[in-house]
Amino acid sequence: MTAPQKLRLRFAAAGIAGVAIVIAALVSSHRGAWSGEDLTHLLMTTIGVAAVFFYVWWAAEQRVVRPLGELEREAWRAVLGTPAEPLADRVDPLFASVARSIDALVAQRAREEDETARSLAALTGRLDTEKRRLEAVLRDLTEGVIVCAPDGRTVLFNTAAQRILGRGPGLGLGRSVFELLDETPLRSAFATFANPSDAAARPRGPLGLAVVRRDAGPPLEIRIAPIGEASAAAGFVITFAPPATVQLDDRNPRAIFYDFDLLQQDRALGPLADRPLDSLAFVVFDTETTGLDPDSGDQIIQIGAVRVLNGRILDDETFDTLVNPGRRISARSTRFHGITDDDVASAPPVGMALARFHAFAGEAVLVGHNAAFDMRFVRIREADGGVEFDQPVLDTLFLSMALDPLDPDHSLDALARRFDIALDARHNALGDAHITALVLVRLIARAREAGVVTLADAVAATNRFLPPPDRQKLA
Repeated sequence: MTAPQKLRLRFAAAGIAGVAIVIAALVSSHRGAWSGEDLTHLLMTTIGVAAVFFYVWWAAEQRVVRPLGELEREAWRAVLGTPAEPLADRVDPLFASVARSIDALVAQRAREEDETARSLAALTGRLDTEKRRLEAVLRDLTEGVIVCAPDGRTVLFNTAAQRILGRGPGLGLGRSVFELLDETPLRSAFATFANPSDAAARPRGPLGLAVVRRDAGPPLEIRIAPIGEASAAAGFVITFAPPATVQLDDRNPRAIFYDFDLLQQDRALGPLADRPLDSLAFVVFDTETTGLDPDSGDQIIQIGAVRVLNGRILDDETFDTLVNPGRRISARSTRFHGITDDDVASAPPVGMALARFHAFAGEAVLVGHNAAFDMRFVRIREADGGVEFDQPVLDTLFLSMALDPLDPDHSLDALARRFDIALDARHNALGDAHITALVLVRLIARAREAGVVTLADAVAATNRFLPPPDRQKLA
């Protein structure tokens, strides 16, 4: 309950109590039988007292309660953003001193953030130099390079690895290397380096072995080396040359994809619910459809998604496909998203598209804006693709409502304006997914400030806005 609401309740309680006290005093002071004149006097006195209390309440509402509510809203905006003018210039003079104190705190925070930013910029400059050196070395390699955490999650790969292994969904930051290569020999190699009982048996250099690929491609001769002390390796470097049947086009520029924050995560991951939001892998997605009612036959005609890992949007890891709905797209829907029957004529059917999307999503947390709408379309046809979307689902609409209950508008357009996000490619599934991903990153930062740290915290906060049957239960 907000401060203005609490004040209104207290004024109402005080008014009722005051009128009751006056009536009780008049009744107790009266002696003898009540005449008509006495009753009229009691009634007029009661009306007079009620009128006085009503006037006091009205004056307080105009001069205190409403200005206090405006102060509360403006204070939140000042704390969450960078106001164009001081808060003291935008609120009722009655609260000017409070507003000036808030302005001082906001200015102090801004100065501290500037100092922190300068310190980080100096450190980042040094790190960027080291990063460019690393990139220069890896970029010119024709060998594939994958760096993984001890549990197999990929934290770095170069384009040579991508070309050798193909562009399937298995290779990606945060994805397990065991989705690409046979797990058994890799686990054995990792254990060989980490075996504390036989230090003499540990390899003193890279360990070479042959592994089978999950995609039935030609086997790879790989070399594995630990990062740091072998007995407590922070991760492993896996390198491999292309098989003779694979020709790499060296004319194309090579890229490197990495997120070393994955090496810093707790190796014993534990329940997903207890993981901090800024350490999770998310797949933010959106759909376009033939209409608004899947129970009446409306179907998905486009799925777009982007991965977010450790609070970072991976622009190179996106999913975008048109879907043949097997029915006509209404002119009204086409006016909204611009997709026509001709556009989807050669697109895959919904079952195939959902199977591909399921492979792309992996075990990541699914995120959508008003996600219940999109998930209804997905789940009603997931059996066509032989898949089940049983991941946790986080809704940026309800997360925003939980974090900023005083804001009246939590639409995607409103959140984009609030966080100064460009509304590019609106009402395109991939474009809306990217906007939602940007919103998610901002909301995660807001959530941390509000004490909503883990996925379980976020789901609990958003569940307050859902009816009981729709509430998620995380194992």
